[in-house]
Amino acid sequence: MDLDDLKEQLATLGPDLSRWPKADADAAVELMAGSVEAQDLFAAATAEEMAIFGEDETPSESAA
Repeated sequence: MDLDDLKEQLATLGPDLSRWPKADADAAVELMAGSVEAQDLFAAATAEEMAIFGEDETPSESAA
């Protein structure tokens, strides 16, 4: 897997690796282990997904 493949998988399946085919998920983890750019792509996709589902609220914000 290269960065372009990672971008495509993130756009298609999102950052939840349990939704990915096992071989692709394993390859993504291996890529991220050695690439800061891959880690940044994954982090950005995760943050975006969390924002979409409202998971970025702190407990005090949701209690208000």
